Amino acid sequence: MKTILLLLTAILFTAAARADEQVISTFSWKELADAGKLTAGTLTGAPDNALKVENRGPGAMSATVLTIVQPKITTDFYAVTGEVRYDNVEGNGFLEMWSHFGETAAYFSRTLGLAGPMAKLTGTSDWRAFTLPFNAKGASSRPSKLVVNVKLPGKGSVFLRNLKLVQSTSFDGAATQTGGGWSDRTAGIVGGVGGALIGCLGALIECLAARGKAQRFVVNAVRVLIGAGVAFALGGLAAVALRQPYGVWYAFLLLGVLVVMIFPFRLRRYQDRYREFELRRMTSMDATAR
Repeated sequence: MKTILLLLTAILFTAAARADEQVISTFSWKELADAGKLTAGTLTGAPDNALKVENRGPGAMSATVLTIVQPKITTDFYAVTGEVRYDNVEGNGFLEMWSHFGETAAYFSRTLGLAGPMAKLTGTSDWRAFTLPFNAKGASSRPSKLVVNVKLPGKGSVFLRNLKLVQSTSFDGAATQTGGGWSDRTAGIVGGVGGALIGCLGALIECLAARGKAQRFVVNAVRVLIGAGVAFALGGLAAVALRQPYGVWYAFLLLGVLVVMIFPFRLRRYQDRYREFELRRMTSMDATAR
């Protein structure tokens, strides 16, 4: 029972930690183009609905793709997130966000990491998540303007889609936000609901097994949970391998790994317990017959 409660607590705690993240704005390249606010690049159209920024070389290029005036940011931690794809980028390109505080102060965030959502743009990559986080803790005011640029040192093409402005009560929350079809809030809800259901079912199974009741239901329910856990874990690993955004794989992988780690051992213990109950019952019947 303690293990089941720990499982439920861990999932709900993690889900709550994700739920404090908030999407402030989403951006459509088509809507920006229709409003005459598209400052660089060309639209690719369906199905990607992406913005293409191309450097035909041979020199470096900088393109401002998004300007957010008076963003409605109310916390110290925020980020511009989305998805990026690139083809044949020479050298180390990157995405860049300038946070302007009034007319005199401006600070940048850049995707110059080796891996993950803050990785640099080099070579060729399929769609993957990116994030441009900023920690404004200690600033005397909120940012007055955010400017997102694409920087390419040489030839190459960069595609951007599903851009969002998000904020969080912690820097980790803003830094791990991604631009997939699921937001991290959705991942938190899925993880919380899934964890609650698994926790409640696990508590019921534990209660029945402790009393030697409903053996067939208990054994079959645990087997179903193990199968579901394996499926969740494999789905999460596949999403990671395909470079899907964090919000896509997080909930599945968390639930799958925890279930696979806990319930196979529980199943063996439950089966042993039912055998003990059966042995006691047979011993009692023999004693009564005598």
